[in-house]
Amino acid sequence: MILDKVAEEKQFLSIGSYLVKIERSHKKNLELKKRLNSYNLEPNTRELFLELENIKFKIELLHISYLNIKTVLKQPISVNETHVKKINKQLEESKLLDNCVNNYIKKLKATI
Repeated sequence: MILDKVAEEKQFLSIGSYLVKIERSHKKNLELKKRLNSYNLEPNTRELFLELENIKFKIELLHISYLNIKTVLKQPISVNETHVKKINKQLEESKLLDNCVNNYIKKLKATI
């Protein structure tokens, strides 16, 4: 009985830590989106325009994924390996998005 309670508390802590990670990642993505809407980062070539649209599309996909994961984690369920993989994929895609934005900004500055 005590072991069940300890296992339940451990699982709750892991869900809480995943929620914190995913929410931090989401906030960072929202900041990237806001940053990309800045006048200073407007594309000045067709290639950069297409790249910017692709980045914005990825941000929207990550937002939808975030909402789905958050909904699942807030339900009283056990976090299984599938959920952990989805969360880790979301976090990894967020990091890749950050790199895409940085590359876009470098390309934009190179054309100015």
